[in-house]
Amino acid sequence: MAGTRIPKERIDFLTNQLVAVLEKNPDFDVTNVNEVRAIFRNTLTADIQAEIDLEKEVLETLRQHGQQIYQENADFEELFRRGKQLLAKKKRIIL
Repeated sequence: MAGTRIPKERIDFLTNQLVAVLEKNPDFDVTNVNEVRAIFRNTLTADIQAEIDLEKEVLETLRQHGQQIYQENADFEELFRRGKQLLAKKKRIIL
């Protein structure tokens, strides 16, 4: 997973969707749309990067125990899912 690319197009799409919702809501006064977009873009990018880093850490842990996982015929996907949930909880990352 080295060099995992954050999907800029997806982030831009989500950012635009969020801004559109805020602009339609009379409870919000969006005076500087570019600033709001930048905040959303930065937040989404940081969140996605945190999840990518979390997945890398889980994969590395599973790699270290690869032989045991293989010998016990364990379900790698289930171990990955559980490992990701546990590590996210430990690091206080909301998935």
